[in-house]
Amino acid sequence: MPAIMPPGTEVEPFDDAILCRMYEQTGKTLGNIIIPDTAKEEVFFAQVIKVGPGAVDGIDGNGNIVRMPMHMAPGDNILFMRYHGERLEIDGNYYLILRQDDVLSKITMPEPAPNDYFIFAQTGVFNDENLKKARAK
Repeated sequence: MPAIMPPGTEVEPFDDAILCRMYEQTGKTLGNIIIPDTAKEEVFFAQVIKVGPGAVDGIDGNGNIVRMPMHMAPGDNILFMRYHGERLEIDGNYYLILRQDDVLSKITMPEPAPNDYFIFAQTGVFNDENLKKARAK
């Protein structure tokens, strides 16, 4: 169950946190990959919206904070661990705050795959009727 935030809420990730907008699969196939019915409503993919500055790794000889580099940037599509992260609902859209360690990989898809095979998850989309509509697109 996502935390429901007031409309217009701004989220600024700290340390190695990543704010993502969650995708929902439309049920279409990509090449020879067929998604089973039991997995079609699961959300495993997201688009990075904002990233934190990186986890603190220590202090250098001059007293400056040294941070671990972030391996993703806004706009990247990612595959994340299924039950990790904190889910948020803001303005009817589903978001996720993950730690960099929760991300399994970046995904590079041929254009226009993100629009054809995934849609951004929105309030009320996770039901059979809306899933059928998304598949018809």
